[in-house]
Amino acid sequence: MLILLACLLAGCAADRNEENTFRKYPRISQIMKLFLYAILDNFGYRQLNTIYKVEAMAGYRKNKSSWGSIQRRTFSAGEKK
Repeated sequence: MLILLACLLAGCAADRNEENTFRKYPRISQIMKLFLYAILDNFGYRQLNTIYKVEAMAGYRKNKSSWGSIQRRTFSAGEKK
């Protein structure tokens, strides 16, 4: 829970610093939307990325770091989908 709070604070602080530096968003509604996205970023998206990273690391450890082979077919002019 503490890590989640720290991530929320870091995301909102980064957005505030960016806005104070560059002044890219003239309307308050745009700034509020930016803060909403910074908060939502911590629920679901980061966890999904963590799962992908763990799976990739496990695959790399098992030496499954190749693309594999694909059986190729030729194109024919009369073929329709």
